[in-house]
Amino acid sequence: SESRSMATKLKNRRAAEAKLGGFLKRVALDPRHASVICDGAVDDSFVEAVAALDETLGFAAESHDDVSFSRDWRSCRDLAPLMEKLRGKATARCGDELLERIDELHRDSSNVHQLQRVRLARLAPLQRFLERHAPEVANHVKDVYVDRMARTLHALFRAYHAELEKLDLAVADRNDVVAVPEDAVRYALTGRVSLAKRGDGFSLGDRAGVLKRMDEPPLLVHVAIKENRRYPFEELFRSSLRHLADAALSETHFVTAFLHGADQSSPAVQSTLQAIFRRAFSATLEHLENKLFACHDAVGLLLVVRLIERARTRATRGPAPTASALDAFLGDCEALVRPRLLTILTQNLEGVKKA
Repeated sequence: SESRSMATKLKNRRAAEAKLGGFLKRVALDPRHASVICDGAVDDSFVEAVAALDETLGFAAESHDDVSFSRDWRSCRDLAPLMEKLRGKATARCGDELLERIDELHRDSSNVHQLQRVRLARLAPLQRFLERHAPEVANHVKDVYVDRMARTLHALFRAYHAELEKLDLAVADRNDVVAVPEDAVRYALTGRVSLAKRGDGFSLGDRAGVLKRMDEPPLLVHVAIKENRRYPFEELFRSSLRHLADAALSETHFVTAFLHGADQSSPAVQSTLQAIFRRAFSATLEHLENKLFACHDAVGLLLVVRLIERARTRATRGPAPTASALDAFLGDCEALVRPRLLTILTQNLEGVKKA
């Protein structure tokens, strides 16, 4: 009976130690983690320490089935000043580090997506910490990211459009209509009519092949220039469109994981993505509008319309925020292209009537 009593006491003591040990591990932060938060480098160990602090702060604010714990407990009151100092230190260091990494993206805009994956993505837990314990800092980080990325993408696509202009192949001009007036193709000095002044704007050739190349990567301008290649309007538009679609998809995944940690279909992700791409879309539409102003290539515009239609269909198969942002942008593109196409077709019709 005495041995049975001692065994029972030992069992109870071990059970108490197990529960108390688990409680202490959750209510008190490991000194090593506290040291890293205060003085350590911002690396994987820092992220781990912040996650541990987050768990400790979260435990102190909750009530659990096995241990009813609250800030009114003496253990919590004694630790409260230290935990508050650690929370403040972690908040300051997390905010400063994230803002610095975001500025790196803007400074090195040629390598944005790689920097996102290598330098920023692994710091997503720091943003989650800020959201829970310093929401005003988290919102500031998000606003700065949106502003920097919006400016970076705007500059990148403006530069890309300018580079694409070097590859432009003029296929048709204002004389490329079905019934061109003789005066438009007559030499001023000799008065002779020359069909050499006309292009071949109505020849399809292999241009429809651009519809099968929608999934191919964007054109590398420096390679095309080196190889002395030129491309018609629809091929340049396809390249620009693919570049935008790739960037939008990449941003959707990153914004979801880094800024929101939520489902891609959430309104917050969609709103952030639209804010990031608003200026890039605007620059692309401005470039398209300028191209259309002097465009007489009916075949090219017909192919562009088909590219837009197929791109809208394909966008619906991807993440909802990407599809939403691209669908609105593609709708704006179509609203610019169709009137110009109608004008060119009307000019051809009028020329036939007068012939």
